[in-house]
Amino acid sequence: MKKASKQVFLLGALLFITMSACSGRSSGHSMTIPDPVPGQTYVWDINATNGLVQWYDNSFMFIANMTFSSPGRISLDLNGQHQNDQTGTNVTGLVWYGNMSEWYYDSSDYVKNWTRENASMTEYGLALTLSVVNFPTIQWYGGFISQVNWAEIEVILGDLAKRKDGRLCITYSDTFQETYLEYDLGTGVLLHANTSAGDYHLEFTIQGYQPITLGGIPGYSILWIGLILIGCAVPLIAKQKRDRG
Repeated sequence: MKKASKQVFLLGALLFITMSACSGRSSGHSMTIPDPVPGQTYVWDINATNGLVQWYDNSFMFIANMTFSSPGRISLDLNGQHQNDQTGTNVTGLVWYGNMSEWYYDSSDYVKNWTRENASMTEYGLALTLSVVNFPTIQWYGGFISQVNWAEIEVILGDLAKRKDGRLCITYSDTFQETYLEYDLGTGVLLHANTSAGDYHLEFTIQGYQPITLGGIPGYSILWIGLILIGCAVPLIAKQKRDRG
């Protein structure tokens, strides 16, 4: 009887851990994201990249070929706001601009590789495909910090945007572009991006944040481990009961 009680307890514990993992993943992020103000710095860790991006400004003028590294980092120093310079789809409100730097890891520390100065979120959205562009119906460039007029943005993006536990999750895919973005609803700060266009690919996450998805794979590894363990435990318990019978 004691063995049976222990087996039931073990099965219950596995089930509790599994459900806790699932619940924790869907309960929203617990990070405190600093409000965007001039002088504020944000840092993202680069999770994956193919290294090269052809940089265009928000007037679609080619600037240069830029490189990214993984492991690497992206930093953004905010300088201020100016009038909306979105091309195509306008959203009410001002747009942030600032200096973005790419950092690569050199044996023991991160080293600044290059900096794009005084560019707007529109330019960053266009250059790095932190955006949804489907001519001629949608041209939305969120960049690193989106405007927080979410009701307007949701009208523009339609079913491509879903609110989830304090985040706006944007998913878009066509024959050329595949983009997934998670924005903090309170501040408009980009929490996670996994985006590609043609041969370009870049995935990065703000430091300290656990994205809903990473590498295009749902972040439920603990859940799957728990389910596998339960799947293994149930037939073993049943077999032991038959052997005792």
